[in-house]
Amino acid sequence: MIAGLTTYNIKDIIDTVEHPCVYVFFDTCALLHLLKIETHQSNSNVNIFAHYEELYNLIHEGKVIALASIMNYIELESNYNSICQDFGAKYNKTIKYAQPIINLAHDKGKIAEVIDFNSLSVLEYAKDLYNRITLEIKYLKERLCYDRFAMIRVKQSIVPAHKKHEYKDAYIWKTCLDVKSKSKKNDYIIFFTTNTEDFVPDEGTEAKEQLIRDCGKKVKIITNINALIPKLKIKLGMPLT
Repeated sequence: MIAGLTTYNIKDIIDTVEHPCVYVFFDTCALLHLLKIETHQSNSNVNIFAHYEELYNLIHEGKVIALASIMNYIELESNYNSICQDFGAKYNKTIKYAQPIINLAHDKGKIAEVIDFNSLSVLEYAKDLYNRITLEIKYLKERLCYDRFAMIRVKQSIVPAHKKHEYKDAYIWKTCLDVKSKSKKNDYIIFFTTNTEDFVPDEGTEAKEQLIRDCGKKVKIITNINALIPKLKIKLGMPLT
């Protein structure tokens, strides 16, 4: 238990939402992705901030339920400051990438105030957006079965612990699978991660086949915010605009 953090039993959440329900289960990297200058540098023609704003609105309006593991929260707390410092240190060198993205977001009404490019207001905006999203997330309680699952997958080199043998990845994945096992018949779960190394194995490998078995028909792994928003809109019956 972490002081000041409210954690939830997944069954309690499922019992209180309308069904069918769309859940987005966040991996840590998918949230920290927003704060990495390299994200905007490598996607200089894509409005990353606007997509995350759309995601926030879907969650805030109750159209999507945002979930994560307590392990995600611990990782976020551990990495937040260093990533923000890195963003700030690289900001002046990469402003040419950030400026058109922010301008586009502003033109579409996604940013209320004009960004001052002589300051670190881009970082402040990114931090604000990150905080708004993370405050909407319901963090799921620890369970002994998650720990056991993670230990087995690490010991036996089973996806997502088949390469780096990281306990936390397997623990987080089991938490998502627990949502799947307790969800209602027509619910849909998206596992949102940018960790392609561990969650996008090569076709034809045992790791790929295991992930297919894990996901079944209810869980979809999405590794890009640009793909996430259209998928959510389709599931929610919303126009793709």
